[in-house]
Amino acid sequence: MASKEEPPATLEQLCREYPALGAAFKQTDTFSELMKNLPKNLEAGIFYSRLNDHIAWQESNLANLRVERENYQNQIQALNAQITNLLATVNTLTTAVASKTTTTTESAPRRKSTDPEKFGGGTKSVSKRQEEYQTWKTEIERVFAQDSAVFTTEFEHILHVFSLLTNDAYNPHREQLTTIIANRDNSALWA
Repeated sequence: MASKEEPPATLEQLCREYPALGAAFKQTDTFSELMKNLPKNLEAGIFYSRLNDHIAWQESNLANLRVERENYQNQIQALNAQITNLLATVNTLTTAVASKTTTTTESAPRRKSTDPEKFGGGTKSVSKRQEEYQTWKTEIERVFAQDSAVFTTEFEHILHVFSLLTNDAYNPHREQLTTIIANRDNSALWA
């Protein structure tokens, strides 16, 4: 950080203090010419000493400003590195979310159909019960045709059919369902 202390006299202040110095400045372009043009009665040693003090103070300020600039450049580099890391993290998360959304959408399609009422098989009349069963079976086939993207395996078909059975239609087949679930990957054991 730049020095907070008061600077020594500036050239402008020195010119006001020594009017002859101001006139000498107007007649010259270089420091050596200035020194030649200084009036003899000007206390050159004092002027030179004060000028050197001012130059030293400016150089000190300049050195402090260079250190400050270097610190800021280091901070900028560190922040740029953090930004790069954060952008990489954002890209990774965006890709992960996009792939999860795609996977979720692809792995869980939505159903289009509605299920028929559960079939219980409790009607006393055999012909009426057979007719109810045929209607129910046709509705189940419609569900599987319309939602073929949802029910993709034989195992899913069987589980869904069993979920729509109740009472007399479900109870006699409960053990068979337990066997199917226990052997979901081996259909040879389902019978």
